[in-house]
Amino acid sequence: MTTPPGNTLWDTAFSGPPIATHSGIQRDRPHGRRRGSAERKPGVRPDIQGLRAIAVVLVILDHFGSWPHGGFVGVDVFFVISGFLITGLLVRAANAAGGPLKYFGGFYLRRARRILPAGLAALASCWIAAGLTFHGARVAETHDDILWALGFAANIHFADIGTNYFDATTRAPSLVQHFWSLSVEEQFYVVWPVVVLVVLVLLGRRRRGGLTALLGVVVALTAVSFVIAMQQTSSNAAGAYFSTIDRAWEFGVGAILAVGLARFPTIADRLGSRRDFLTLLGTAGIIGSAALVKSSPGFPAPWAAAPVLATALVIFVGAGSARHDNPKLAWPLTNRVSGYLGEISYSLYLFHWPVIIILGALMPTGSTTYYVAAVGAMLGVSVFSYHFIEQPFRQSFSRDSLRRQRRESRVPVLATVALIVIAFTSYAVKPDPPLPPTITAGALPSAGQAADPDLVVPPAALSAAIAASASATTFPVLNPSLDLVSGSNAADTQIFAGCETATVLIATCSYGDRAVAAAHSKVVLVYGDSITMSWLKTVQAALLPQGWAVFGFSRGQCPAADVSMAPNLAGGVVAAQGCDQHHQALASIVQQLDPSLIIMSSSTNTLIQMKDNATGSAADAEYQQGMVETLKLAAAPGRQIVVLSPPPDTKSLSVCDTAGAAPVSCLTTISASWSSMSAADKAAAETTGAHYVDTRLWTCTTNSYCPAFIGTTPVMYGTTHMTKEYSVSLAPELSAALGPLIAAR
Repeated sequence: MTTPPGNTLWDTAFSGPPIATHSGIQRDRPHGRRRGSAERKPGVRPDIQGLRAIAVVLVILDHFGSWPHGGFVGVDVFFVISGFLITGLLVRAANAAGGPLKYFGGFYLRRARRILPAGLAALASCWIAAGLTFHGARVAETHDDILWALGFAANIHFADIGTNYFDATTRAPSLVQHFWSLSVEEQFYVVWPVVVLVVLVLLGRRRRGGLTALLGVVVALTAVSFVIAMQQTSSNAAGAYFSTIDRAWEFGVGAILAVGLARFPTIADRLGSRRDFLTLLGTAGIIGSAALVKSSPGFPAPWAAAPVLATALVIFVGAGSARHDNPKLAWPLTNRVSGYLGEISYSLYLFHWPVIIILGALMPTGSTTYYVAAVGAMLGVSVFSYHFIEQPFRQSFSRDSLRRQRRESRVPVLATVALIVIAFTSYAVKPDPPLPPTITAGALPSAGQAADPDLVVPPAALSAAIAASASATTFPVLNPSLDLVSGSNAADTQIFAGCETATVLIATCSYGDRAVAAAHSKVVLVYGDSITMSWLKTVQAALLPQGWAVFGFSRGQCPAADVSMAPNLAGGVVAAQGCDQHHQALASIVQQLDPSLIIMSSSTNTLIQMKDNATGSAADAEYQQGMVETLKLAAAPGRQIVVLSPPPDTKSLSVCDTAGAAPVSCLTTISASWSSMSAADKAAAETTGAHYVDTRLWTCTTNSYCPAFIGTTPVMYGTTHMTKEYSVSLAPELSAALGPLIAAR
């Protein structure tokens, strides 16, 4: 085609009538709206507003208490809606006059007005709230998270630091963790306008041909993204969850709808009376996905396809021409409540999570007053944000909009005040925190406990310190401070540095004079996962002064038991395969060192991370058999093998030590999973002639209360790994427990 003089390729490509009169956006009917349905605004589809309402409610329910357990699929609903609306907007903008500058400028200006004001307000609020609520390194950690969110790179940040969206045990939940999805959307917005423009300008020499070409490109890119997501989910599900590339297919499904409806604008009209049933089917599909989809395995691909396709069905069905009213069975989506929740859904998404986390740090969770306060606060702040931040900026503070704002502000103001009053009243009448248990200082084990030969009873001084800490009413001045045990690098500085082995021994995890120790049969091998790395400090402090050489052969997430691990570990398939290789290397390591003593331990999380995904007694049996195999492999005449129980989990001080909190909020009790692991380890040791050491009384009271600090020393960083300081302090206890086994050395 020859470009006419004076015209650009852009002008030529888009000359002529509009390529589409609509992309499935219903227009106002001349005779008004249906009774009881949400009031329609020009160009706004009530059913999509209802989808937004369902999406944000599902996310909030999931964040409140993980019910329904698949409520996180609300984010997938938002992605499909964004792909549909943004692509339709871009197709229409490309058809309008003005050239690329107006195309890009108009699009990004509208996006900025829509997203930035409320988003910046939410981030500023979180910055201030973190300083007022949290202690220690969590404040700086949160501020760092906010800076990443400000740059629309929160998803990259959380993936990089290994955040598992479904597991907040290793890192305190961030106030802005939910910004990962907004970052994914913004990254999509950066790339997608360029793709649409290039396809329509370069391939769209004819109007319908341009849409056909764009449809083909969108379908191809969506398919590629889905295939990549499938591969990534199977190898690194946590990383795939945050990845824009792995989530792009969800936007792509919405984009396919937008381009398809622009190319074939009457296709949805052919549904006729089937629209009612299909709308109900799609809505039920979204809700059913929230009830049935699990976080792993298989999420985000392929299981996110369920809510994605259900959302696409609802959008497609509702794309009929203006002569169609909403399907009768679309009422759950088009009623006034759903419509309003859809209107404020962006602000509600922004503020609900910080409210949940902040109130959870300031008052007991799970109570009626907590839920009332949280719902009142998140709704009150969201109503204010929508009417007084979102809307004025979107309307550019024009004189007419400001005048209209003043006229219409009475109800939002009253609603905001009423909701905030409800929230503050509920907070004011919150129940007092439970009293700490009354524990007799230096309490001795019960008769049953004392009769257990594997249970190591600590000295009276340690028992008294544990009991006093469990009964404490105020937090002590911690040493090391909360800054040093709650930061994102605490793991590296405590135990992991220099001791993350693979299939060979490394010099940075070897201690003492091997030659001298070997001459006196004083070589000890410490083997297992990151829990073993915690015990390694205890072993060093206990045995190095006695002339032993200590070697660590430990790999994070790889238990001492010879069991294959699930590919949804942090690190995915590579990490799981690395565990198999680590287990296989044990035989050569034992032969190389010929240790006279081997000490093993494993995390209780092993029971829920094995490859076969067994649960309950089946998982216990699988683990026990794997432990038996390891103990048999390591056994040799004259060699002592000791299995140490893992320290029972505590609460993370970075989570429970907050403004207004009491030490009782940091207490835990010994879990059922710990008891299952203990029983399996003990049985495996008895089967093979190894020695099992039950260490629970080194960190917990005789009636199973486990404080997060003992004396002034934090027991754990996070919830499962002992701090270096507390680990070293247990050297006398370990030395005493090993005494009968090593006395002859």
